[in-house]
Amino acid sequence: MTYQNEWLILEAEDEIDEIEHREPTEEFRFYHAVAHGDVDAVRKNCEQGMFVKTEGVGILSKNPVTNLKYHFVITTAMITRLCRHFVDRMVWNWSRHFD
Repeated sequence: MTYQNEWLILEAEDEIDEIEHREPTEEFRFYHAVAHGDVDAVRKNCEQGMFVKTEGVGILSKNPVTNLKYHFVITTAMITRLCRHFVDRMVWNWSRHFD
């Protein structure tokens, strides 16, 4: 059996796409809180254990530890991207005062 055929069989049996996901706004609120340094919002999120709750998040690996690692990497990348975006905007706004 070729890898492509094996993948098609696994994909047909896979029910991962049937999972209902959390609202994206919930995730973006967390990213925004971290990027803007809103310690209270981040603390509240951590106290609620939102990062380790698996309800409403996609399954990136069937191994729960690997799945958590993958979600951590994605969260870190999204927050980094937002921080970079906010820094760029701040620099652009600041530089306009010297034109």
